[in-house]
Amino acid sequence: SNVASDRFPVSCMNAVDIRPSQSINNLWEDSQPVATMPNRRLSQGYGIVLLLLFFCSLTLFRYRWLQRIADATGFPHGIVAYADLSSPDIGVQLGEQKSFPNVRGIRQMLDYHPVKEEWRQAPHDRFLTDDSWLTGLKLMRKYNMVFDLQLHVPQLQSSANVARCHPDQQFILNHAGFPAVLTDDAIRSWKEGMSALARHDNVTVKLSGFLQFHHTWSKALLHPLVDYVINTFSVNRCMFGSNFPVGKLHGSFSELLTAYLDICEDMGLSQEDADKLFRDNALRLYRL
Repeated sequence: SNVASDRFPVSCMNAVDIRPSQSINNLWEDSQPVATMPNRRLSQGYGIVLLLLFFCSLTLFRYRWLQRIADATGFPHGIVAYADLSSPDIGVQLGEQKSFPNVRGIRQMLDYHPVKEEWRQAPHDRFLTDDSWLTGLKLMRKYNMVFDLQLHVPQLQSSANVARCHPDQQFILNHAGFPAVLTDDAIRSWKEGMSALARHDNVTVKLSGFLQFHHTWSKALLHPLVDYVINTFSVNRCMFGSNFPVGKLHGSFSELLTAYLDICEDMGLSQEDADKLFRDNALRLYRL
């Protein structure tokens, strides 16, 4: 049976994140056309109609390859490219990437944890206050590109200041701000950072990535996190994402989708609200 259509008849999962890295090479099937993923490997009857690809690094050759696939098949619907906004030639890079019609934005992974080195994706924690990086961020408005924020809890307050200073730039916070530690103090810090970001209408949150740190997860673990984010940002500024295939290291797509659907029902969300979380907000924000 179709879990999504049984529970919310119009809703569909809105995004699939593909991130090649040395630790998950077995999940990155380079020889398989990306366009086949929604039909053969991920949807399995769940009504997925949108495929978004997010990258931590990629050559122009690969973007060109993806665009050819999209032109021929309709998949992927959107591409969020990589760029270091502090690069001296960032204007040229953004222009080249935006020349591909399906490119919608940039994700530069800024996550730098002050203590846990194994959690660091960025070389340092200075990007959000660096003049060169902020200059590159301003250039994104020229190309009407969204910026996907990916960072750790200690960086949330600084990112809120960036959002305040750039009200015309659309930010999409990845992975719900990475609530990786669930102690009382850690959750308090996470909520404070999320509350600071929520004050700025140009910030939307992607409810995803929970399995990345919580390997023995459950709906009971996810529910209070999802509930807090939705109630803090509103259903108009949240969207569910799968973070697959990375997420399948610690759970199946079916299990994750069912948990999301259960949480929506437990929260008493309407069909219209569920549509926004699973589909409509992604369509609007990524211009799909």
